[in-house]
This record gives sequence, C-alpha cells and structure tokens, in this order.
Amino acid sequence: MTTNYAAAETSTENGMPVRLYSFRCENLSWYYTSGDTPITFELEPFLKPTFIPPLGGISDSGIRQTGQPSADTLKIKIGAKEPLVQLCLKNPPAQEIEVILYGRHLTAEGNDEFVRLFSGQIGSVRLIDSLQAELSCTILTSRMQSTGLRLCWTRACPHIFLSPECGVDKQSVHLVGIVENLDAKKIESSALATLGSRALGGYCEWKTDNLLYRRTIEQHFTSQIWLLGGTHGISLGQAIDIYFGCPKNLNNCLNPANYGGFVGLPDKNPFEHTPF
Repeated sequence: MTTNYAAAETSTENGMPVRLYSFRCENLSWYYTSGDTPITFELEPFLKPTFIPPLGGISDSGIRQTGQPSADTLKIKIGAKEPLVQLCLKNPPAQEIEVILYGRHLTAEGNDEFVRLFSGQIGSVRLIDSLQAELSCTILTSRMQSTGLRLCWTRACPHIFLSPECGVDKQSVHLVGIVENLDAKKIESSALATLGSRALGGYCEWKTDNLLYRRTIEQHFTSQIWLLGGTHGISLGQAIDIYFGCPKNLNNCLNPANYGGFVGLPDKNPFEHTPF
C-alpha cells in the first residue's frame, strides 16, 4: 500500500521526512537534499552538499504561514564553501535566484509524492562562521503584499530613471565602453571622457557565463567611473554597457514633458512657516 504525503506527515511512526532544495538562476542551477542518499525529481539529481559543516549538510528554519512577509522568511543553513554561497557573497548576479523547497517522506510503503512547500527567491546571504552560511529567502507572495511608494510634492523628479513614468528611451543613454584600466573600485575607458560627469548615478552591465551583472556608478571623473560593489568579474579589454544617470532636475531632463517635480514649490510652508 502506498501512503501519500499527508498521511505520512501525520503518522506517529511511518514518517521519514526529507527536503529537496532547488536553486535556479538563468542557466545555472543547484539541487540539494537533506537526506543521505541522492534523489531524482523532475529529471534532476538532488545531492547532498559537497561541503558539509560540523552541524550537518543543509537545513531550514521551517515553514511559517503568518501572512507577514518578514515573518514568513525561510532561512536555509548550508556550507559556506558551496558554489551557490560563494556566488552570492563574491559577485551576486543582477537576476534573482529562485528558491523552491519540496517535501517528501521516505516511508516503507513507497511514498513517491513530492509536495511544494515554499517558493521565493534569495534575499540576502550572511556567514554564520567560516564553515556555515545562512540564506534568507523571501516568499513569493511578498511581492503582492508590498505597498508602492507614494508620490509626494518635490522639486526633484520622483520618477525612477528609465521607468515608464520617466519615458526616456534606454538606448538614448547607452554607451559601450572598453575597459582599458581597472582596480578594485573603478574602471577606465576613453569612451567616458566626452560625457563630463553624466554617468554619475547611472549603472553599467556586463555578462559573465551568461549571467547578467549590474553595478551602480557612484562617481564619474573624466574617463573613470567608480562602481558600487567593486569591479569583481570585470576584466581588461572587456566591453561593458554603460547607462548615464539623471540629475533629477528640469534643466537636465531628457523628457521634460514627463518631469514629475514641482519647481515652484516654496521654501517654507505659507501656513505654518516651517520648511517643507
């Protein structure tokens, strides 16, 4: 007789729980199991982690269904030297890393039912110690529950640059630069010399192993730009896509018809004589 997952979960002695952890990002994937033996599911082999810390292979904090995204965060503990952890710590990609958690019971009756327990993405990664790391994973429904920003009266434009509200074409602020020199914080390209300081507040993109990486430009001086998060993953002679920033004022707006600021906003509240 075959026992389903629900019966094994509520059984007093037939339950043998095992968890399957699926992590995916573009063409990269990592599949782990909390059990001692490999399990094949949807044609993918789920294996024990390669680097096992003293406290075990891979585990999680348990499923919570409170309705609050912060409280429903799933925390997964895994070896700090796993390739997934090293990718997140050293050079996190711009794309989200999808997380799916499956549950199964290895009962004597031959239960083959897999149940999806959690769907979301990796929000942050921290090292517990030199051997173990913790992945904080946000639940998928947190996107539907989050409220949007309110549009307030400001002199500066409140629109996100290159968003539909902004209306500026992304290609109109695009420049391809060849990395001629770099260190840990900045890169140099002669293509930037003609921009003045327009790249400030923009970002640059490049691909490595088919993964997209994006870094914000913190500072721009002549042909050099400083990147938030450093230049790890960029090599000499590499072509990168550079997108200019926006100073958020009407004088330099590339689409004045959609400018969202209010340049006539007074310095003081006329009713209370306090600053806005």
